[in-house]
Amino acid sequence: MEMDLKNFFRLLLEKKINEAEKELSRVGGEGGSEWERGFVKALEGLLLAQKNPNDKYLFFNKNALTKQDLRKLKMKFLKHSKDELHAEYDRGYFSCMVEYVRTLEKAAP
Repeated sequence: MEMDLKNFFRLLLEKKINEAEKELSRVGGEGGSEWERGFVKALEGLLLAQKNPNDKYLFFNKNALTKQDLRKLKMKFLKHSKDELHAEYDRGYFSCMVEYVRTLEKAAP
């Protein structure tokens, strides 16, 4: 069964951690390509950072980011996600971060 990525990000933004964990559990085990493992590791990291009440572990929690800040951050992550000098794992990780920042952009006032 596949997870609903948009729903996962929405749950993170709403701080519905238990529901987000259930959504993430649909991804499955250690299988998949290096790119997929990097993508999933980023999802796990976002979830763990939200679970921790100390906001110092998640950049997005510490800083009030404007739409312009988010756009710049998205472009930086997008560049890394396409850079062939990065390993597949890293490109998967940064691809996840691009998707998360897109969700933040849509949710920003």
